[in-house]
Amino acid sequence: MPKEARKGGELMRRIIFAIFALAIAMFLLSSKMNNDPAAILSALSKKNASGSTELKYKLYLLGVVPAGEALLTDKGEVEFNGKKVYHLHAVAESSRIFSLFFHGRAQMDSYIDPATMLPVAFMQKISLSGKPDTEKEVTYDQVHNVMTSAGIKREILPRTHDALSLVFSLRSVDFSATDTIEFNVNTNQKNYILSGNAQKKELPVNHGIIEVVQAKVQIKRRDGNPYHQSSVEMFVWEANKKIPFLIKISANGIPITVKLVEAR
Repeated sequence: MPKEARKGGELMRRIIFAIFALAIAMFLLSSKMNNDPAAILSALSKKNASGSTELKYKLYLLGVVPAGEALLTDKGEVEFNGKKVYHLHAVAESSRIFSLFFHGRAQMDSYIDPATMLPVAFMQKISLSGKPDTEKEVTYDQVHNVMTSAGIKREILPRTHDALSLVFSLRSVDFSATDTIEFNVNTNQKNYILSGNAQKKELPVNHGIIEVVQAKVQIKRRDGNPYHQSSVEMFVWEANKKIPFLIKISANGIPITVKLVEAR
């Protein structure tokens, strides 16, 4: 082989190695920024999030691949069916990268009784590319433990939450008085239990210390179905209205990271 060809081949191998090393470094940096609670708080603590009514999250598949965005809005007290309730609204949409192949959008609304902090109604609309939109409306009779959807009544457990009201209730837990978490959840007309433990931790952030709560829970079907369960690790900003700022979900072996990027 000519000397010039050998030099050219060696140069190409070095370039490929450098690109590969750079890709690994970017992967590790992205993983740290998306999954390290201290790094996330470092960015958030520079902004004043007190009094915020909107929480913007980004979703990452495998902790690094941008999968979507979600906006959770506390609309405060409104009138619903002649009663004063709290209204929570959420919109989630697939990322630009994912939308090149598959676009999805979900909108959810939860209406919560301020006296019991339990949902009285839940509405959901899901749009998927290539499929007709699906809409669902659920009403909850928390006194008689019954939910109604499309005219069909089903039994629920005492003090049942939907997905949105669950987030609202988690923020009201006094973690200084208990380290145990347990909630009944209803989704897709099925009853689940969310249970686990929480502990307070101190994180070094921007030359200071911020107290957070780390919760580890399991979500399982009440009927014991082994194929519908997930594990969740969540970090809550204790001093700032107990805002969840990092959520790590493992569902069917697929890790998903949900990171708070803005509170306004």
